[in-house]
Amino acid sequence: MTDPDRRIEYLDWLRALAVSLVVFGHSARNLAPGGAIGVSVFFVLSGYLIASILLRDGMLRPLNIGKFILRRIARIWPMYAAVIFFMIVVTRWTNPAMNEAFTRNALDLLTFQGLIGEWVGLTAGVLWTLYVEFWFYVSFPIFLFAAVHLRAVWPLLCIGIAASIYAKFAGYGQLEYLYYDHLLIGAAAAYAQKTQSLPSFIKHPGTTKIAVLTILALGLLLPFWHRNFIWWMQSLLVCCATAVAILAFDKRPPKVSLPALSYIGRISYSAYFIHAILLDLVFKSDDGRPGQIPLFLLLTVVLSSATYRFIEEPINRLAKRILPFRVPTP
Repeated sequence: MTDPDRRIEYLDWLRALAVSLVVFGHSARNLAPGGAIGVSVFFVLSGYLIASILLRDGMLRPLNIGKFILRRIARIWPMYAAVIFFMIVVTRWTNPAMNEAFTRNALDLLTFQGLIGEWVGLTAGVLWTLYVEFWFYVSFPIFLFAAVHLRAVWPLLCIGIAASIYAKFAGYGQLEYLYYDHLLIGAAAAYAQKTQSLPSFIKHPGTTKIAVLTILALGLLLPFWHRNFIWWMQSLLVCCATAVAILAFDKRPPKVSLPALSYIGRISYSAYFIHAILLDLVFKSDDGRPGQIPLFLLLTVVLSSATYRFIEEPINRLAKRILPFRVPTP
């Protein structure tokens, strides 16, 4: 199972794929009309990583669960809060309407109690994913604790996924329910890995390529902008393909290293925010212009590298140091 403090290169490759789809989906929609599926890839990766950590021997204890939740909050909140404060300060002079929206909703945003209800730009528009992730971090450890102690992990995972899918088509609009299936599919992949209950096709040499090409095809070929039946089925297919890719990579680890791709995966969380800020405040375009794309991508990587180094990493290291997990020695 995944070591909570060890980076796995192929997971960073998938993060890089996810953020690339999102960035091109927002800046060059003609190149990636289905780029929003990158969010689904991120959710599956989160669900997989979280379940992998919690399923380690000795992790599902109250103290470790509490530390886990605090560590996950320390992982996402500093960069998230920095973006909100930055937008409040900068838009005071550049965009009063955006400033008013961020200022009025700041407390709800910072405590994950709500979102900005109206469209005021892409930066505000991407914050919803952190709202979904936060409530998953808080609720899933309790869900998994109950499932393990009831010896009903598979039934409860299936019920949770089915309930979330039903919520989409029943029109129940709470985001944390609508996307819970994405995260639970990742968790199901982790549990299948833990229990060695993998379908035989996972071990096939071509499975990884087919799964990754499926994600790419859906991101580069199909539109992904209206929440209808096709939209949700597309996202569900992407989630399944991502879970298959994770398990197939684990069974047949890559024999090559791709440092540049891995680095994009490492800074993907910062890049998710930074590209939106640049589109709102610098390039002022949802679709981008071909001549600006290289500069836009360069600025996204450079600024994301800086926020990763000076905001994300120091606080993440501090959280790991002061909140170590206590697990039994084998």
